[in-house]
Amino acid sequence: MIMKRLLFLLLLVSQIAYGQKVTTYGGKALTYGGDVATYAYCDEYQAVYDAYTVKPSDAVAAIDNTMVSGLVSDGAWAKLDVVWVYASHTNGAGEALLDWKQPTGGASLLDAGKGTFDSGTESWVAHLNNTIENDIGALKITYVDGTDGGKTNFQNAGDLNSDLVIGKTYRVRARAKVNTGASVVLRATGAATVNLGTITSTSYAWYEAIIVASSTTGNYIQASSMGAGEIIWIDEWYIQEWTNATAYNAPTFTALEGFLGNGTTQYTDGNWNPSVNGVNYVQNSASQIIYIRTNINSDGLHGINGSADIKNCFIGPRLSDNNAYIKTNDNTDSSNGNADGSGMYINTRTAAAVNKLYKNSSAIINATVTSIGVPTHNPYCLAYNNDDVATGFRADQVSLYAFGAGLTQTDVNNLTNRFETRMDALGKGVIP
Repeated sequence: MIMKRLLFLLLLVSQIAYGQKVTTYGGKALTYGGDVATYAYCDEYQAVYDAYTVKPSDAVAAIDNTMVSGLVSDGAWAKLDVVWVYASHTNGAGEALLDWKQPTGGASLLDAGKGTFDSGTESWVAHLNNTIENDIGALKITYVDGTDGGKTNFQNAGDLNSDLVIGKTYRVRARAKVNTGASVVLRATGAATVNLGTITSTSYAWYEAIIVASSTTGNYIQASSMGAGEIIWIDEWYIQEWTNATAYNAPTFTALEGFLGNGTTQYTDGNWNPSVNGVNYVQNSASQIIYIRTNINSDGLHGINGSADIKNCFIGPRLSDNNAYIKTNDNTDSSNGNADGSGMYINTRTAAAVNKLYKNSSAIINATVTSIGVPTHNPYCLAYNNDDVATGFRADQVSLYAFGAGLTQTDVNNLTNRFETRMDALGKGVIP
């Protein structure tokens, strides 16, 4: 019986439509003796698929899975730290901003059993004479005389399993509600103070914010702006490392193509800092990868080029002088002629004084400037990060943005070919 079922499934292989859902024929599930024929994604793509709020079609998912599984088998996937496939099937709920290497963020940094208030008030403290208590498995903060309600610091000495790392990006989430008629602000501090939300609902809902750590132990989450008669309940919260991108000023998104900048205000921030988040990306082994569908000339850059951050990393695919420019881990421009700004660009350093720019798998710049360090700011796309200020905007349409270790010619070929095969299969490729 087992051999008959195996034979049946083998005969069906050519008929199976690859996808996450149950395979069907004529609208009916393909079964034999109660077994359902399905297609499993590779673990790396499965994590991406699971993170999508709106799922892609089976056809698109199969194409993406083929690309990822191929890069995994090639060994190129393991060399990448972050991968943003902006050419997603939809931008709903931020699908196009997911980091495919860590699409749901890092693990919660809270100690086991913390953040759920199964008992006690954990490391939260009240402001002035406000009261805090455990109310049937939730933290209850009641205003008495302190507008700042109560808070807890992000630190190992509190409820975290480690202190924060200055410069890293984190997502803070909390599930909260208030009493009737109340309006309390839940906020988190980092390099800037950001609001998770203004809580006015009497039913629990999730609120979140993204922060960049400015202190190892001094940043915190806090209920604030409280007044007479106000109460807030928090029944769950957590903090995690976060490398999904953020889009600013609404760059135009087109499904399966990517983000198009307006050349003046629009850009994305990768929420990933090479100096603190880089694992594969290090001083003498580093890469910046970008796939561009449009052909424009502009004096803007994609990446990092800050005046106080001389250890830069950027690509200028086609500037107004019809040259391509690069810089990786040094402070010296390298350029060469480039009359077409579209295609796959891979800016890679494989040794202290070996830095190349590949366009569509061919090296068009060979630089020999010695590297001097690792950038200490987040890379931007459709602009460059000038000490945390976006400038040098471009009107490119970007489908892929990624960073990782230095890449060999074989790695470059594999990354270029597999992504272009993906784009061609979707009818969106631009490489001749």
